Amino acid sequence: MLNVKTGTLLGTLVEPFRGTRKRKPVATAKFYLFDAGVANHLIKRLGVVRGSPEYGQALEHLIFLELRAYLGCRRLDHPLTFWRSQSKHEVDFLIGDEIAIEVKAAELASARAFAGLRALAEELPLRRRFLVCHEKAARITGDGIEILPREEFLRLLWQDRLV
Repeated sequence: MLNVKTGTLLGTLVEPFRGTRKRKPVATAKFYLFDAGVANHLIKRLGVVRGSPEYGQALEHLIFLELRAYLGCRRLDHPLTFWRSQSKHEVDFLIGDEIAIEVKAAELASARAFAGLRALAEELPLRRRFLVCHEKAARITGDGIEILPREEFLRLLWQDRLV
């Protein structure tokens, strides 16, 4: 994770995880502005409607900011990366090489939402896999993916029960 500075902290580059062999990973970093509201203001977007692609991006941005703050506050030296294969499998965040987190703005997790987590698990011995979404209650899939509502994920994160 590389902080980008121009006088003040403007954003963060999140590097791709490159430790997979079976599926070739992409090499381009993702950029997160320090505040999604500033980005919305710059492009004159007045609001973000739940269910829109922008809402999904904002939710992912929120989880990124919380993960980054958590790792910094706890002084954990785990790299925060993401994984995307050239065949389009993706996992939004990896903490080290043991915890994978996918963020979806869906009310119910679909089978497609798990594809990246399952593909990455074929390559790495992940300790935990999370899908953060808007389901009403936490649950675990048959293959061990932990589905957590956004609020519960954040509560457990700050209670030191996820990492």
